[in-house]
Amino acid sequence: MSAEIQDALRSEARKLLEEGKVDKILGYCMSGDRVVPCMVYAADEVDKLIYNNRCKINLARYLRECDGRVGVVAKGCDSRAIVELLKAKQLDRSDLFIWGVSCPGMVDSEGRQYRSCSVCTHRNPVVYDGFLGKLVEEKPRLKDDELGLGSRDERMSYWSKQFSRCISCMACRNVCPMCYCKECVLEKKDPEWVARGGDISDIFVYHAIKAMHMAGRCVECGECERACPVDIPLMHLYSRVCRDVEQLFGVEAGMDENDKPPLSVFDLEADAILEENEKNKKS
Repeated sequence: MSAEIQDALRSEARKLLEEGKVDKILGYCMSGDRVVPCMVYAADEVDKLIYNNRCKINLARYLRECDGRVGVVAKGCDSRAIVELLKAKQLDRSDLFIWGVSCPGMVDSEGRQYRSCSVCTHRNPVVYDGFLGKLVEEKPRLKDDELGLGSRDERMSYWSKQFSRCISCMACRNVCPMCYCKECVLEKKDPEWVARGGDISDIFVYHAIKAMHMAGRCVECGECERACPVDIPLMHLYSRVCRDVEQLFGVEAGMDENDKPPLSVFDLEADAILEENEKNKKS
């Protein structure tokens, strides 16, 4: 099916560029044996565009850097990130033409499926202007006990071991499509919340702040985990935060542009936010 989607993408991209309906196309190309994000500006360049099960990168990460009208390829997680960026007024919907594509589950260069893809419940895009290929069947969500949670002491032991490998490179933050603050609180010097240097308490604070900042916004694309040079299973942490937000506020990030960001709307009673989001879905 990937070859079919790729052919349709090239055809549609050529048409939109020739008709002047977009100024550029944001998609995937090959660089040696690697799949990388790329920008195509002319109709005679569209044959560079590819789509296969190695197109893992969340392209929403690059949309804020684009000007003019952009055509973009969006898998389930890309489209959910676009919805969150639209909610945050980081993108203008009128500047986007979105080609929705279903995701077969992305694999690395050795053919191993990424952890985030193996548990993904939204392989189809949630917003698009044109759809390429066919919808795929969605997976049911994992039960909590399948996320490797355990008791409080077990969780502390588990994360102490994982975070002891962290080198504070901030790759997980830099690659995240939802990290768009002009000044990151994690790099402020006054006050300095997190010091560089590898102290385990600072590392815990860094990951706790990052996780809470993602609450209600993380679309579980797995970019953070893939970018981590020491293979910390960050999606265990972010998936837990996502489940808590969904249970408390009835919000799953990136699914509905009308949902109110749960941690941006203060209310003493969480039920009030849940009721309002449910009302929005019905209207």
